[in-house]
Amino acid sequence: MPQPRDEGAARNKYRRGGDCAPALLLTGARPFEFLDWLKLEVSWNITYPWKGPLDPHINPLALGAPSLKCLTCNRVLVCQAELDFLHDQGKTYYNGLKQSVWVGTSPPEFFETLGEGHVFHLTHLDSEKAKEMMKTVEVIAAEFPIGQNSVTADVKKYA
Repeated sequence: MPQPRDEGAARNKYRRGGDCAPALLLTGARPFEFLDWLKLEVSWNITYPWKGPLDPHINPLALGAPSLKCLTCNRVLVCQAELDFLHDQGKTYYNGLKQSVWVGTSPPEFFETLGEGHVFHLTHLDSEKAKEMMKTVEVIAAEFPIGQNSVTADVKKYA
């Protein structure tokens, strides 16, 4: 039996704390700063000690990952920052998706922000580059009714 298709996909969704989530109170929390694969591997091993950083959860092209044909959405946008330590992995995912058997209504799209690093759109919410990236996401997400694409409501908060 074929699986239902989502109209849009958000591979990495995020939510902002603080005034958007007043019930959330963090005490003694310290943010991780992922500067290279070594730190990512350490963090990944803390989070998932039984899996490595090349696990399909972080690398959808890894050996043993489900086929990208199973990606049940019509459109994909891969957003990447030029100076992100995961830049090569993001570009590899985009190229892998282009060459895969994934069936969407349009080819995957790639949006690159020059001169920025990992999660810049979260650390510099008011920057023009963050706004430009979020506007791109919003334009694509707005094509689909909110009931079919849960990212739309989240994106509008940050636009």
